[in-house]
Amino acid sequence: MALSDTAIGDLTVEIPGYSVISELGQGGMAAVYLAVQECFGRKVALKIMSPHLAIDPTFGERFQREAKIVARLSHPHIVAVYDVGVVENHHYIAMEYHCGGDLKARISAGLTLPETMLILKQVALALDFAHSKGYIHRDVKPDNILFREDGAAVLTDFGIARPTKTSQQMTQAGKVVGTPKYMSPEQAKGQELDARADLYALGVLFYEMLLGRVPFEGDDPIAIGIQHVKDPPPPLPDHLAQFQPVMDKLLAKEPQDRYQRGQAVIKALETVEIETSGHIVRAEIDTLTPTPEQNNPIRAHAESIRADLEGRAFSSESGPPQRSQLLGIGAAFGIVVVLCVGAVVMAPTLFPKVQPLMNLHQKWVGKPASKPSIKAPLTAKAADEPSITNLADNQPSAIVKVSSLAPEAVIVKPNEIDNEIASREDEAPSNTPRPASSVSIDAAPTTAEPIAENQLAQSEAADEPEASQVTAAPPAIKPEPEPEPKQDPAEVMIKRLLLEADEALAQNNLSKPVDNNALDKYRAVLAIQAKQPDALVGVHNIATAYIDLSKKALAKENIKTAKAHLQRAKEIRPQVGGAPSLAVAIKKVEKKKALERLAAEKLAVEEEAKRLKAEKYRQDDNQAKLMLNKVRISALLRSAQNDLTRDQLTTPSGENAYEKYQLILDLDPQNEDAHQGLRNISDALIERIQQALSVQDYPGAKDFLIQTIKVNPDHPQLPELRQTIQELGI
Repeated sequence: MALSDTAIGDLTVEIPGYSVISELGQGGMAAVYLAVQECFGRKVALKIMSPHLAIDPTFGERFQREAKIVARLSHPHIVAVYDVGVVENHHYIAMEYHCGGDLKARISAGLTLPETMLILKQVALALDFAHSKGYIHRDVKPDNILFREDGAAVLTDFGIARPTKTSQQMTQAGKVVGTPKYMSPEQAKGQELDARADLYALGVLFYEMLLGRVPFEGDDPIAIGIQHVKDPPPPLPDHLAQFQPVMDKLLAKEPQDRYQRGQAVIKALETVEIETSGHIVRAEIDTLTPTPEQNNPIRAHAESIRADLEGRAFSSESGPPQRSQLLGIGAAFGIVVVLCVGAVVMAPTLFPKVQPLMNLHQKWVGKPASKPSIKAPLTAKAADEPSITNLADNQPSAIVKVSSLAPEAVIVKPNEIDNEIASREDEAPSNTPRPASSVSIDAAPTTAEPIAENQLAQSEAADEPEASQVTAAPPAIKPEPEPEPKQDPAEVMIKRLLLEADEALAQNNLSKPVDNNALDKYRAVLAIQAKQPDALVGVHNIATAYIDLSKKALAKENIKTAKAHLQRAKEIRPQVGGAPSLAVAIKKVEKKKALERLAAEKLAVEEEAKRLKAEKYRQDDNQAKLMLNKVRISALLRSAQNDLTRDQLTTPSGENAYEKYQLILDLDPQNEDAHQGLRNISDALIERIQQALSVQDYPGAKDFLIQTIKVNPDHPQLPELRQTIQELGI
């Protein structure tokens, strides 16, 4: 299994089975990386707890608890967890990766009202599901709401979530956890929490999405907490006044005065009357200057509706109407009066059921589409938004800021908010009236009572509006054809390059040929957008492909090719997973091959030594034989010479010169003395043939002829003597 080297601070962590692509965010508590889970080849967000927190086992338990909680909450709008574990005392969680940015970035860019409603409902659904499973989030804020590629909102970061009913508490009594700007009053005071604290935070979120700012801000967490406990939230502007009842109930100081479930919030939103004014379709506020994106279909459609509506109704900035316009207005007004009177008379018959106005609004503008990706860090946090939690149980009771991606820490004594409120009340003039919506701190319950099922049912029933209270929906306005959204040329180029890169990769054109390879395409994308995730993963896949090629070459013990592919993989991506272990494997095979070569060379040397030894032995043996033969030849020559002297040329057997000369030639075929001795014998036999013929000893002549042919068949006188004997008829 390939290993991934991930740097956290000065420490290197190896997470088996994951290849880290790039860092998404890092802080005092954890670091989050874009990574590839190699067994599935999918992108994940890999969250690794900072090593210095592992000293306190509480943080490890909380980290593991986060994964277990999310694993139990399988919901379309709650982040999915794929894996959790500990490697060398480093805790990690592999989660679903979201490339659409976070809600904080989208609020900064500006949200349309349909987008706000859609996001709020999706978060409310997520909270309702988590609450139904017995868990409260305790840190609902824009940073913890991410977006999938299709634009769906996803609730994340359950690091300080806990069960509503549990005997095990990770936070000591009186300690406060959460982010001050989004804390409920009971949360700010360190009291027991239930699901309604999350719905209060949802209200703050709703307020911020509408206005671009939170209702309560301050220089420090205590000041913000005091405002949550005592001060009424600033009212919404007039053009958003239809949401004020929902906002008041979400931000009620007492939990029992709020909505009791997320579903109740959704039902309340669906019954809110939305006026058919361009200023309502898109909330434009003095304190918020949204920057619409041209490629956002929701925003483009909303703008077209607003333009259409503004063309039908005059605003204060449109200038005085012309006479023809006044006549048109008068005629339209008359028609409206007639229609209204008819509607009142025929309402019981024509409108037995009124469609929720939010649904009608969606009918006008179309179903909100997903918002394009916002180029923003995945979990970036502003330095002025402290997140509060507990650092160690052995510290005095305190409010301690520990953001999952922010290293700063602010310590506040647990009762400091109550003490600060009391001191401010003592300093205030006795005749200063308290706001009507403020809540007495002393009267606040110390623990939140569990919400009974019948209470939830009653609260939901109370939240349902009566049919008589619902205003009839205005007649549907036929929208103008939706204009084609303008596309960003850079985005178009990125999509084209990614498609071409994927095709090249499918054809195994990793980095060649020059004019059509996947690597160049992905690098071209990164030149346009430095951290484009698909291109980063594509480059990673190419490097991994070279790693696989190197492994295949290594399996065939082709060291040169394996090293070349490994080097190419490291050039493409220096931290490619599997490279270190593969380099070690190549070195092992190299060492093995070197040992095999040494063994072969040693064997060859040993064989050569044996051969030389045998040759030497053979040479020595031959030398000895030669010496012995010389002695024997010398003896035979002397004996043969004696036989010649005694005229024992060919007889008797074993004691004649001819046989001894033959023995000498067997030992030394080139021995000239032996050859000369045979010539001498043949010459002597020729003389004896001639002597025998001269005395007519024809049988003796024939016998000597036969001996001569045996000794020297090539003697030059032998043919003539043979003819003579044949003529004589011997």
